[in-house]
Amino acid sequence: MFGNETPEPPDSQRTNMSAAQIRYYGVAQAYQNRWIKVQEQRVELDAGLLESEAVWGIELKDKIFSDVFALGWELYIAVRDALILQDPTESAERKRVVQNMADARRDILYDSLEKEGDAFNKDLATAISKVERYLTPKLGRRQPKKWWPLFHLGILDSRPA
Repeated sequence: MFGNETPEPPDSQRTNMSAAQIRYYGVAQAYQNRWIKVQEQRVELDAGLLESEAVWGIELKDKIFSDVFALGWELYIAVRDALILQDPTESAERKRVVQNMADARRDILYDSLEKEGDAFNKDLATAISKVERYLTPKLGRRQPKKWWPLFHLGILDSRPA
């Protein structure tokens, strides 16, 4: 989370807040602002999927995009749990229960920044690739070159001739 993403609470609210509550306010608002952008794109995607269903049937929405949607839900739950655990006004009991549930899931909230990507990013890339493989022939576009992932991940220094 970047500092410029975490707004300060309005003065009328700030006077009754502890330092921890002020920090939490900024983090929660930042995640909310990020998630609004995700939801705006999801609305556009749902409209496109509705149109594709009229042309190609339900396969794209129900089978091809299901992994992308599952990963999106996994991320939503991770963010929700992280915010509950950071909230200074939440009870210790609720935090304990949420922490137990979070411990049972993989940790995806923070990117590992590994060159090859962490497990969540790999799963997302696989899900997106599945969508691309389905759509490419339907849209009359050529297949991506096989070397592109190697170049993109920095395995190749330059594109082959």
